[in-house]
Amino acid sequence: MRPTMDDDYYEKKHEKERLHYAASLGGIEEIRALLGEQLPMNAFDDLGHTPLHCAAIGGHIEAVRYLIKAGADVNAHDEAKIGETPLGTVAANCSFAMAKVLVDAGADPTIQGFMCNTALDRSAARKKGEGKRVHKLLVDTVKRLASEARRKTMPLNDLAKVLDTLKTSPSADARNGAAWVLHDQHFPKAASHLRAAALHDQDPSVREAAITAIINYPSRSTYEGLAKCLDDPSPKVRSTALFAVFCLAGSKPGMRVAAPKLKLLIRETKERHDKGIVGRQNENLIEDAQDALVLIRQCINDRRRVTVNATGRRD
Repeated sequence: MRPTMDDDYYEKKHEKERLHYAASLGGIEEIRALLGEQLPMNAFDDLGHTPLHCAAIGGHIEAVRYLIKAGADVNAHDEAKIGETPLGTVAANCSFAMAKVLVDAGADPTIQGFMCNTALDRSAARKKGEGKRVHKLLVDTVKRLASEARRKTMPLNDLAKVLDTLKTSPSADARNGAAWVLHDQHFPKAASHLRAAALHDQDPSVREAAITAIINYPSRSTYEGLAKCLDDPSPKVRSTALFAVFCLAGSKPGMRVAAPKLKLLIRETKERHDKGIVGRQNENLIEDAQDALVLIRQCINDRRRVTVNATGRRD
C-alpha cells in the first residue's frame, strides 16, 4: 500500500523526536546512543520542547545533567511559539533538586514564555515545603544575576570598597547591595565580613542577603555562623538560614554543626507555636526545619553507605 501523507508525516515526526522520547524516559544509555547518531540536541518538537525540556518534565535529574554536560541549551525556548525554557516549563511543580541543577547550569528565571510569564512567576504560587524553597532559589538567582550584571562594570580593586560599604555604610540599602555584589565573588576576607553582617547587622534584609551570599564561601566558620543564624529573631532570616542549610546539607562539617541546631529550632518553635506566638510563621518554620533535618539525615546515611561500599567498614 502506498504511504499516505499522514503516514509520511508521522514517520518523519518519529525520526525527528527519537531523542525527545528517550529523554522523557530518562534512559542515559539510549540518550548517549542517539547523540552518537548526531541527532540535534536542541531541536524543538511540536510542543516547543527540546530533549532537555522532556527530561526535566519527566523529573529525570541524571538525564538532565547528562544533556547539559553534552551541550544542551539550558535556556532554549521556541520564540516562534512563545515557548518556555526548561526551567519555565517545570518551575510550577519541579523538585528543589531539579531547579538547582538547572539554575547551577545557567538557567535564567526571568526569560518570558507563554502569557509573558517567567519561571519566577510560575514558582510564586508555591507556598509550602519544597515548592517554597524552589521559589526562594529563583528569587535569589534573579538577584544574583542582577548583581553580576552590575559587577561586570566594576574593576576588581573596587571590591575593597564594597567590603567597606558592607561593614560601615549607614544605609541599609547600600549594605544590602554590597552583600549581593559579593554573592558568588570569592574575594579575600569577604567571608568574614559576610558572617559578621549575617549575625550582627541591624537590618533583617541585610542579614538575609549576607546569609545567601555566604553559601558560596563554605567553611566550618560558615556553618557555625549559619547555625547561629537559626536563632535570629526575624522569621524571614531564620527561613533564609534554613535555605542555606539545604544548600550545604551535603557537607560533613555542615551536617554536624547544623543538625543539633535544627532539633533545637524545631523544639523551641513548637513551644512558641503552642503558646500562640506568631502563628502561621512558626508552622512554616517547623515544616522547613523538619524537612532540612530529614535531608541532613539522608546525606549522613548516603555518606555511610559510600564508606561501607568503599572500605567494607563504617567510618
